[in-house]
Amino acid sequence: MSIWAHLATKIYRALLTFYPSGYQAKFGEEMQDTFQSRLRETQKAGGEQIWQVLWRELRDWPGSVFHEHLRARRKKMSSNGYNEAKPLQRSELLAAMIFFLLPLFSILAVTDTNSPQWMDYMLLVLFWGCIIFAVGLAIARSVPRWSLPYLGFISMVGIILIGTDRFWGWIYPYFLKSFGLRSVWPLSIRIIYVGIFSFIMTVMILLGALMLVNLLRLLPNTRGVWKRIRADWTQLSFMLYGGLVFYIMLLFDEYHHEEIWKFIAWTCLALGAWFYLRAKGQLRRILALTLGATVAMWIVALAKWVLIPLQKWPTGYPIAPSETSRWVETGSAMLDGVWILIMLLAPALLNFLPQVPDSITSNEEQPAVT
Repeated sequence: MSIWAHLATKIYRALLTFYPSGYQAKFGEEMQDTFQSRLRETQKAGGEQIWQVLWRELRDWPGSVFHEHLRARRKKMSSNGYNEAKPLQRSELLAAMIFFLLPLFSILAVTDTNSPQWMDYMLLVLFWGCIIFAVGLAIARSVPRWSLPYLGFISMVGIILIGTDRFWGWIYPYFLKSFGLRSVWPLSIRIIYVGIFSFIMTVMILLGALMLVNLLRLLPNTRGVWKRIRADWTQLSFMLYGGLVFYIMLLFDEYHHEEIWKFIAWTCLALGAWFYLRAKGQLRRILALTLGATVAMWIVALAKWVLIPLQKWPTGYPIAPSETSRWVETGSAMLDGVWILIMLLAPALLNFLPQVPDSITSNEEQPAVT
């Protein structure tokens, strides 16, 4: 064997070490023999042909390693009882979709200018009544999958209402000291300010959701939820997706003539949820959520661009209608869309992490020593 063939073999052996250990034990020796056979066939042609053989292996190597690690993980999860989630029944599917349809019905009702004021209050009571009833039913039934967007809505409300003032009180004085009054900030500083705030809120929401999910395994009646989410982290993404219903509501706070835009944005969220619940496979599920959220946030950004000149906010309002505020509001909505996309994708990426044995479940499954 020439020096070139010997060096190519060394490199190929190093590439094999990136495969899962079980795969290496089963196919590693066979793959090396096949590679060396190809080298012997091309060795007479010279070193250039040898490196072409190695290049073909290098070209296919990243995808092959990724595929085998993913397949090994799925096999391990299946052997541990973490199976693919079963399709929802019609009643469960309807229960999940009611959450996304209620805001649409409320907008259709209040767009009638002749409707009495008590109808608005009745719709508000109906919406929150359904949310509270669904959360209570979800807790009583060990948090089924249809209830995840309801929990995400409640979590988003709590995190934003509690955390906004705290982070606002920390960020705003720093920018005020560095750049003066907000009314004189240039456009770039305003975008940076919104971006930092959105980034902190995204991290806080993700950490809060992960802490909540990990706490579920400590309770006997919700430990099955932990196992289910551990098998498919897109369910955590779906829970966060439910919080976007409230977030879009918050983005249009104090706006006028925004009903049709909220209707379109919430419709996009509802369609994303529908395709998520009907999709087979985790990749299709996360694609449904990310597409629904992305299109919804683009609708929000377009709405702000159109609506800002039509607003009649009082003098001295933090976002007085102007060309600068138009760019800031539109740009911040697009930036929020990026952070939301990251927030939804982050839990899905946990599917590719190695599974750590659950000590609580393992201890319960061990037979008692007598």
